[in-house]
Amino acid sequence: MTLPFFAAAPAFLEKSNAVCLLPRALAELTLGRFALLPVPAWAPQVSMRLAWCGERDSDPGGQ
Repeated sequence: MTLPFFAAAPAFLEKSNAVCLLPRALAELTLGRFALLPVPAWAPQVSMRLAWCGERDSDPGGQ
């Protein structure tokens, strides 16, 4: 399943029996009532990417 953004996952998980791979900080912050399991060593690597807007580079709030 594809979600509009990763922060939508907690709302989705509340209404399902799905398993979800999330950034650790988000999982610990929002999913305290769920079981947090470690990713097994044999699991495929997940690439993390960050898109940055050069026009907002000097904005302290954006940084």
